[in-house]
Amino acid sequence: MLASLSRTASMRGCGLRLARAASFAAKSPEEWPVAWVGALNSCDIAAMDALCQPPFTFVVAGKKMELDSMGSLLNFDKMKEMGWRKTTIQDVAVMHGDESQVHVSAILERHMADGAIEETCSVFFLTKVDEYYRLMVGGNATAGGSTLVSAISGK
Repeated sequence: MLASLSRTASMRGCGLRLARAASFAAKSPEEWPVAWVGALNSCDIAAMDALCQPPFTFVVAGKKMELDSMGSLLNFDKMKEMGWRKTTIQDVAVMHGDESQVHVSAILERHMADGAIEETCSVFFLTKVDEYYRLMVGGNATAGGSTLVSAISGK
């Protein structure tokens, strides 16, 4: 599975993967961002928490936050007020790791109500718990930050 660590896996046209990740569980590092975006677009904090290993760390705009729940970080109402409609995956790359821990980079696109698309790059450090990968550390690596920073500042 991780023999292709340097290979980038395009996520376009991944209907089968999306259907499989609909349970919001990830049995491979490449499935994790798909499950994450599915939970995000469903505004489902419980599903996002199921993809994390608490306590976990999230870094947004250079601010490090130790969290037990994504509910402490995300404010979906505020995100929607700011125009966020959905997030899609452009690309996923497994950067390095082994069967138990891995770093994954994902290029995500935030689709806004006015038709604008904001491209972001996120990096996730995942650890395998039982048969599923879970987030230990995540962060946005986009230069200049994000237009949604004020909506995800940690309550």
